[in-house]
Amino acid sequence: MHSVLVIDDEASVQEIVCAYLEKRGCTVYVSGTGRDGLAVAKRIRPGLIVLDLSLPDVSGEEICREIRSRSDVPIVMLNAKAAEEERTELRPPSISRPSRRRSRSIRLSSRWAS
Repeated sequence: MHSVLVIDDEASVQEIVCAYLEKRGCTVYVSGTGRDGLAVAKRIRPGLIVLDLSLPDVSGEEICREIRSRSDVPIVMLNAKAAEEERTELRPPSISRPSRRRSRSIRLSSRWAS
């Protein structure tokens, strides 16, 4: 069984992602802020992180850099920024999906191949 950390401030996104992952046998931990997400990631050492780029306290890019400085855990980035020029310089492949409230992109870390 794999552990997954979901770092997103929107309850609806947390619910959808958690339901999907739990249905597939994953143990899911949820954090609504970047700072808390970093603390949880240090404590549980997840096998995958699902990270919103638009967090209220710390940017997702900053969270990603901090995690990358100490781990190569795969990261799925949730991005509400629609325009290519607004996307992060952390340019892993992306898969777009619609949302009721806004368009998001799921960006898969190139390390997700396993």
